Amino acid sequence: VPSALSTEQAFLEELRLLPLADERNAAIAEIEPATFAAPALPPRFTVHTTINTDGFGMCQLYWHPVGDAHPNGLNVGRLTFAVYSADEALLEVEALMQKSAAELKNVDVVHQLRGFGAGVALVRHMLDALRKRGGIDFVALHHFDRGSGKLVSWFESMGFVSATDVLPADLTLLRSPSGKDLMLAPIDLLEV
Repeated sequence: VPSALSTEQAFLEELRLLPLADERNAAIAEIEPATFAAPALPPRFTVHTTINTDGFGMCQLYWHPVGDAHPNGLNVGRLTFAVYSADEALLEVEALMQKSAAELKNVDVVHQLRGFGAGVALVRHMLDALRKRGGIDFVALHHFDRGSGKLVSWFESMGFVSATDVLPADLTLLRSPSGKDLMLAPIDLLEV
């Protein structure tokens, strides 16, 4: 029986084989580098969401530039999540709250297309998939903000709050490195 860690590693290896479009693509190269604005119309995105039998999910973001030859669009972003997390801090929060959590693991959007709502579209599709699946009370994530505060603010704009703001201060996990960057949000209250 594979462990949760080896199953997650296999899932992440599968992701590595699905590269995002890069700056060499003609449609992406046309985006104005100074403003990161598409030259004509705002981007049109579609998202495809899958959850495998091990509870790992992925939302793939496709951009449909006007006149692009790719009928399915260019893969310009992805969000990964886990319905069942092995994260120690998150397991402690689940036990304390007696609620089930999904873990948002990563949101990645091609740099030139940030600011057009692509990341929000990915989060929205993850939430739709989790709500349809049922049994999830809240979503948790480790924000890994590099100091600018933009990433934390982006998550807060959707309804996430720091675990240190809502959980008892004496919890061991809140003093650990993985607890300090933990953010939580009830699935029914997330605004995206």
